Amino acid sequence: VPPFVTNVVALAAGNTHSLALRANGSVTSWGSGGALAIPPSLSNVVTISAGALFSAALRADGTVAAWGNNSQGQTAVPAGLTNVVALASGNAHTLALKADGTVVAWGLNANGQCPTPASLLNVIAVSCGDFHSLALRADGTVTGWGLSSSGRTVPPAQLSPAVAIAGGGAHTLALANRPPGASPLQFTFPANLDSVITLNGTDPNGDPLGFVVVTIPDAGALYQYQAGGRGSQITTPGTAVSDNAGRVIFVPEPGVWGPSYATFQF
Repeated sequence: VPPFVTNVVALAAGNTHSLALRANGSVTSWGSGGALAIPPSLSNVVTISAGALFSAALRADGTVAAWGNNSQGQTAVPAGLTNVVALASGNAHTLALKADGTVVAWGLNANGQCPTPASLLNVIAVSCGDFHSLALRADGTVTGWGLSSSGRTVPPAQLSPAVAIAGGGAHTLALANRPPGASPLQFTFPANLDSVITLNGTDPNGDPLGFVVVTIPDAGALYQYQAGGRGSQITTPGTAVSDNAGRVIFVPEPGVWGPSYATFQF
């Protein structure tokens, strides 16, 4: 790494070269090959990407510059391409995500990695493997196209929703954010006695769980669990359960007992 490279905010690497984006919007390169020859007029850069033997940069005005090896059209940015918000480069192709959620591709198309699927809309992120392309939609679904050997373009059925994607040489990664699930409970309440209810749930991501009361019982009363007994009464939907173990206290109406007659959601 050149000793003068400071204030770096992003990096990208190709086969034999590296790029560094600096806080002032300039780009520095090192390594070998034509991908190092940064255009003299390049400025106001906000994103960089690197292919095997070429480089690309996204300017703050939404336009794209590319330089280096152009044997497969990888630096031939489509004329009139504007409103770009993100870039990704593969071995010899590039994807540009536009502000309207559509994707434009150019460069090597030997494996079908460039023509974006006709139905591809509402994209929020793009990524490339060597010879395949990836898009993440706003609904958390992932689409892959291009070279499909080794299953690199086929997302697992149970993947959604995803929040980030990355393409490798012959594989794909997706960061999934599966929401926690509540476990249904049903009780038979004894008459005139407080009942301690322990709320249960699971989080596939392993994050710690907290509980919020969504609806208030239509009969009886619900209380926070505090020091082994009743705390403050829960009367407002959206109230967080204060007990770390997820416990609340339900108090039936006086003289009423038997099967569950009051329900609430959490």
